[in-house]
Amino acid sequence: MYKLIATSFLFLFTVTSTWSQTKDDRAELAKQTITQLKDGALLIRLSSKSQTLELLRERGYPKRADHIEKVQAEKNKEIVKAYSTIGFTKVYFFYSEHSENVRNGNLEGILLDTALNKVTGANIKHYVVGATGPLPKNYEYKESNDDNTPANVTEKKTYGGGSNLSILSFYLMDKNFDLLPDPFPNHQRYHPVILTTLTHEEVAEKIDEKLVKYYEKVGDS
Repeated sequence: MYKLIATSFLFLFTVTSTWSQTKDDRAELAKQTITQLKDGALLIRLSSKSQTLELLRERGYPKRADHIEKVQAEKNKEIVKAYSTIGFTKVYFFYSEHSENVRNGNLEGILLDTALNKVTGANIKHYVVGATGPLPKNYEYKESNDDNTPANVTEKKTYGGGSNLSILSFYLMDKNFDLLPDPFPNHQRYHPVILTTLTHEEVAEKIDEKLVKYYEKVGDS
């Protein structure tokens, strides 16, 4: 039997087996999450490639490491500039090597503002994690024939033409880095249709619109 696990006062986003819950359970979770996110924060993960850089320098390739570091820094600046425009909730950033801190709720000293300066004293009780890249593996779930019963092995939703296709997207996760389940607006593709590529700014605008629309929708329900 599937069950939503209550979390501590800091982490009401923690969920177990969300993609296997009933449709009603997922809808209730999505409503709770969007409401909390409105007054909470979106924490966007940035890649620093710290492990790769450390390994290259250890093996005597400092110039190659410097080049990769410079390229990644420019990519991060582009992401920060674009996603700082999200207006639905407060937006902060963190580097990927601090993912465990985010998972455990230890946010002090790791969050960055839109200028990539460290943020201190941020009182964040509820948050959702955002990232760019291929959609996580749990972007597949089983539909139930009965909205009020746990899902069975009836139909498996897949996206993007197959399970082996990487779908480059901006996606939203809970604090355990699990993709938030439908009907929460959990992602926006960079390639919504064939031969079309959106910029970071366009993707940020679309995900912001989705969050606003969903918040307004559940507020009327």
